[in-house]
Amino acid sequence: MDIPSAHAKKMVNSRGGGTVVLLTVYFADYGSYFQATALYDQIVKLGYCVELVHESFRYAKSARLLAGSAMSRILPAGLNQLIGKKWAAYNTYLILKKDISRLKVSKPALCVEKRYTGCDCVVVGSDEQWSVTNPNARYISDVFGIGITCPHISYATSGITLEEDHVASDLRQKITDGLRSFTMLSARDAVTKEWVERWLGKPGCCLRVLDPTLLNPYFVEIRDAEPIVVVYGEHFSPEQSKAIVSFAAQKGYQLMAIAWHHKWCDSFLRVTEARDVPRAFGRAAYCAVSTFHGAIFSILSHKPFVSFMTEQRGAKVRDLLLELGMSDRIYDPDKTIPEEVIDYDAVEERLSDLRCISLGYLTEALAAACSD
Repeated sequence: MDIPSAHAKKMVNSRGGGTVVLLTVYFADYGSYFQATALYDQIVKLGYCVELVHESFRYAKSARLLAGSAMSRILPAGLNQLIGKKWAAYNTYLILKKDISRLKVSKPALCVEKRYTGCDCVVVGSDEQWSVTNPNARYISDVFGIGITCPHISYATSGITLEEDHVASDLRQKITDGLRSFTMLSARDAVTKEWVERWLGKPGCCLRVLDPTLLNPYFVEIRDAEPIVVVYGEHFSPEQSKAIVSFAAQKGYQLMAIAWHHKWCDSFLRVTEARDVPRAFGRAAYCAVSTFHGAIFSILSHKPFVSFMTEQRGAKVRDLLLELGMSDRIYDPDKTIPEEVIDYDAVEERLSDLRCISLGYLTEALAAACSD
């Protein structure tokens, strides 16, 4: 990474009328919630008024989100809770809907212009919002700045699962034109940084920065370890689950699943609020994860962990662990689950440097956009 220029333009704080609209994903899972709230909180700390874009404009792209929104509004509270007990993904949606209501969220608006009326800057935030070939993300014009007339920047946006060969030429042109409209660009991973710069034909135009949860880990609670292995992730192969069960039995630990049910685990954590998730990581003796933010929660809690690669999520997890010098935490089926002590002093030293770079970018980018 390169450090941004030393002097940012004049800062516009909330008292001066600096209003930022944050366009990001906050309802998909607990990782998305914490990356959204971490970035929201960090922008507030920099002195801006912040508002999240209401999720409603994504309904047409997500049948699950549309169904969840409709059910949560129509069904009685008791029935919603009952369904949530049977359907973990719906319970997650209900919890995040409740938790996100504590923040300032815009009103639903079908028109792109109306979604960003009256703001000084739009921040296209983290998560895989540029992964247009990913069925869970799809193409949404807003995240490429299309139709947004006020200044806009990206922070740690990702398109790591974008399959470029599957992007039609006309859509590629739209995306490229949209990216050119950004005041400043940053990406969460090396793959995204590379394709953005290649598509724009401008090497060095996109800075690699930390995911907001690593930039601003406001939610971390490190506690004394209990004999528990936190299991966080949706897709574990039979071979992987067998390895986790064997490891826990050898150590005398109980397996506690979070967010996703697994029959081979001893218990399932009934989450009542999003903060229950990092709290569970904070008291675990070990963590077995298969998601990007599962690895992050483990790292921030300074816990020993192993990360299982999946086809969809593997690239971004691998990219993160390589960046932090933690490639040994990637599960190798030819080896046992790693038990070596992690040098978290070295990890924190690396994170400290990366936070300086990332916060410097965010500070400068917001100042530049809000002073236009």
